[in-house]
Amino acid sequence: MIHETFLDLLVNLNLIVFASAVAFLIVEACLTVLGFRKSFSTRLWLLKTSLGFAALLSLLSYFGSITQFRASPHISDILISQYLKGNISISAVNFDNLLSARTFVLQAVHSGTNYWANAAIFLIMASILGRCTYIFINVIRINKILRNGHCIRRSKLVDIVISSETNVPFTTRGVRKFYAVIPETLIDEYRTLSIALGHEFQHIRQKDVIIEFLLALCSPLLILNPGFWIISQKIRKLREHICDVEYLSRSRVTAREYAKALLSVAKQASLLRRMSHIGSLSVPFVGRGKFMFSSTKSQLASRVLALADSDNRKPHKFFACSLLAFASALTLLCASAFLPSHGWSHDRIMISSVANLERLSFRNQTQKTTLVAQ
Repeated sequence: MIHETFLDLLVNLNLIVFASAVAFLIVEACLTVLGFRKSFSTRLWLLKTSLGFAALLSLLSYFGSITQFRASPHISDILISQYLKGNISISAVNFDNLLSARTFVLQAVHSGTNYWANAAIFLIMASILGRCTYIFINVIRINKILRNGHCIRRSKLVDIVISSETNVPFTTRGVRKFYAVIPETLIDEYRTLSIALGHEFQHIRQKDVIIEFLLALCSPLLILNPGFWIISQKIRKLREHICDVEYLSRSRVTAREYAKALLSVAKQASLLRRMSHIGSLSVPFVGRGKFMFSSTKSQLASRVLALADSDNRKPHKFFACSLLAFASALTLLCASAFLPSHGWSHDRIMISSVANLERLSFRNQTQKTTLVAQ
């Protein structure tokens, strides 16, 4: 019973996150068409808020599953109503099978008698275990770097550590404080070192490290969800652009100097052929090219070009809130199409009865055909 509930909630969570990713991509396309592609802060705010709404919706779906509470009409009820009015042309059996597809799939998984269902469960569990192992390995690597590194400055909130085991500056955190890790190769480059530290401190101000940890903690449950990886990649890309802009606005560093520092660190790491920053649980200065997404070079080029572009217009707050409401409504609509519906309405009983009569009619027709053939 416990594993059935877990699997059901896991499916709900993945569906809602995927719906949230689709909704954000549509909203982002609207911003691009209207000329607000460079409004990184608005896009990141919309993305984080949409993701928060998805998390809330996941909790509500869990609450509904344990209380059988129906807060709003399910989308399947709307489809049934349209079918009974004659607005959907499909046989009652096929329509009923379509509405019950999720239930049939989960029942096959729960029974353990279907080969493909068992293979899917094995793939899911193996992926979750593999992701947990990857995160655990990163924890060990971070602890090793911090333990073998030399702390040059301690404070109540942040420790600055010099390490020979990485070539890219990055920020991470422990139980009590944050850690800004600087490669040993940057010690002689004071200007680049200063810019890298300022950049990492800005990440701490923006709470990007905490967001990165939350993404890492959620990733095992969403490891096979392309929507989650799209959201993660968007968050990381947007936060770097925002960090670049905010740091330049707070410091006396010019955009040219900042771009040269980015290129210097990336070039040095590339020449040494061991770009050994942590792949998870950290926020690096440059890097983090991902499979199926843009490469490290294209991300770096995008950041440099953004520094040279002064177009940072922001949409009106009312318009941004309207886009958020649209994204939330679209997420709810897409997710509710696949979330389970509790209880039986009059229309649902009617469509089930019609489908059963159609099945019975087909069975009787088949029997008559068989008797005639004999």
